[in-house]
Amino acid sequence: MNKKIYRVGFYVDGSFLPIRNGVFYSIYNLMKYLAATGRVRPYLIINYRGWDDPKLYSKQPFTTIFVPATARPDKARALAYACSAFDIDCLHMCNAEEINALGPVLKKYGLKIIYEAINVDHTLYGGLDRNSQMVRFMKKQQARAITVANHTLCRSNRDRRQLAGLNSSRHAITVYRGAIDANAIQFKIRKRKRFRIAFLGHGYYPPNENAIRRLATIVLPKLKKLDRRYCINIMGPVSEALRNKYSGPGTVFFGGTKNLSRELLASDIAVAPILEASGTSLKVLDYLASGLPLVATSVSVRGLHPSVRDACIIEDDITAYADRIHGIMQNYGSYSTMTVRGRKFVERYYHWPRCLEPFLQIYKKLCKKI
Repeated sequence: MNKKIYRVGFYVDGSFLPIRNGVFYSIYNLMKYLAATGRVRPYLIINYRGWDDPKLYSKQPFTTIFVPATARPDKARALAYACSAFDIDCLHMCNAEEINALGPVLKKYGLKIIYEAINVDHTLYGGLDRNSQMVRFMKKQQARAITVANHTLCRSNRDRRQLAGLNSSRHAITVYRGAIDANAIQFKIRKRKRFRIAFLGHGYYPPNENAIRRLATIVLPKLKKLDRRYCINIMGPVSEALRNKYSGPGTVFFGGTKNLSRELLASDIAVAPILEASGTSLKVLDYLASGLPLVATSVSVRGLHPSVRDACIIEDDITAYADRIHGIMQNYGSYSTMTVRGRKFVERYYHWPRCLEPFLQIYKKLCKKI
């Protein structure tokens, strides 16, 4: 009997490799593991502006299609032509405005649109105290995108309820687990204290920017009073203004990292002092997979399986972080227990091969087979 293979496209606007943010990190590993099933042939479709090095894409487990940005005046038809040339009939998109602008035309050409709602935008930016006009605009855009798309994906039941409440309850919305490639993160129980604390996050994302501010102005000064050796390693691209404002003794900005596993191994404990969020925070999974004990807010672990609370310490009072961190560092028994529990949690619930079924079911419903 012939194997059923689904041809699925993933559209991104701009440079993709090397990976610079959590959304692309998720898309990359999803495509890799979908390809490994032998049931899906993934295609990365890039709105190409000349920023990428095509050589980086030559040995990937997916096919990359570069659509010139010069096609922008007729972008939807250029995208539809690219999909037609490779017999792609299902297209993932994660930007509501792009779905609203391109989706109706793409659907006329027979493409099925899958909207991956990484965040509930109006909830996220409302929590950041953005002006009400902007929040209303985002709410309207996301509501329409759900209507335009043939199917919507989100990362938690809470997000699903909020999205369904956008006058969109009639439309198909499926919850999936935002996962990581656990095999790419080396696990190790640290036995030598180096007093290094890890924070991973793209500094241009407002919740991460706020977290960096809290770490530099509230957490680190208290830690230094407990032990002068403490330092915070901030991994991810940040603006020059943010770097200049918070650089100082004990605050190290690594910038983007080419080897996340190695950088995490250089730390002893991780933190996620996020107070504004939607969706699922993949950084929490990276920390736990590496074997880093974690102090995190309840917002940081929202949407994750409830047993995550057995693998980390939940603390919503940022002023208490220093004591929480120091307490873990002083108790090796507790430290090693959290380390092992964290890795097992990720392997059981959030390693990509365990999280693919919702995607395969949607492809079965929407896609033609070859």
